[in-house]
Amino acid sequence: MRGLVLPPAKHKISSPYFSNTGKHELKKQIINSLALSTVYIPSRKFCLFAERYLLGSRVEFSFAKAIAVSRLINKSLKVRHPHEINYSVLCIGCRDAIEIAFLKRYFQHLPGLHVTGIDISVVDDDDIIEGDMHNMPFEDGKFDIIISCHSLEHCVEPAQVATEIKRVAKKNALIGIEVPVINPNGTNPARIYAGGDNWDFCNPTVLYSLFKKDFKLLDQEVIPTTIRVVMQCSSNQ
Repeated sequence: MRGLVLPPAKHKISSPYFSNTGKHELKKQIINSLALSTVYIPSRKFCLFAERYLLGSRVEFSFAKAIAVSRLINKSLKVRHPHEINYSVLCIGCRDAIEIAFLKRYFQHLPGLHVTGIDISVVDDDDIIEGDMHNMPFEDGKFDIIISCHSLEHCVEPAQVATEIKRVAKKNALIGIEVPVINPNGTNPARIYAGGDNWDFCNPTVLYSLFKKDFKLLDQEVIPTTIRVVMQCSSNQ
């Protein structure tokens, strides 16, 4: 885990889980290093580790949830670079300013970058707008990149959110979505009520079914509890 100082030896990891003391110490180190989101980009291995064992709340380490899907988007950008002069990025359900700061750092190579967040919670940050993903307060065809990490499963109507994402996306925009998985063998989005989640999208095929009319699937990634997809908007507004 490049750039990370692990806890003292007395807090050794046993199985994949920490003792309460060791876990607390490691979490404290990461929290005290929020510069991770602006001057340091953690490795994929670390982020998967943090995602599985350390993510404790909707806000805590939110940038770690965004990094894997951001990497998939970056991979697609190298192949399908739309050569924009000014890149506009939207983060749906951004939680806090830490996630926005991370995205600014991660995509800083894009010319004219501007990152906007939307969240249903009130966040004191000029780049974050209070709003509903079902009815986003943005003009048509505004964004080159749209990211939704662990947000879509909380919506009420997935089809409506998919329609809104299509509406605010430019043609050829890249869309990165990450959601948790409960039943990977499902064949349709399943209505659930689990820890604040409303939907289980099961696997990339089920998730992509919400978007396939207007989007092309470019990449996907599956781990036991999470799926990620990157799509490209293929239709005109």
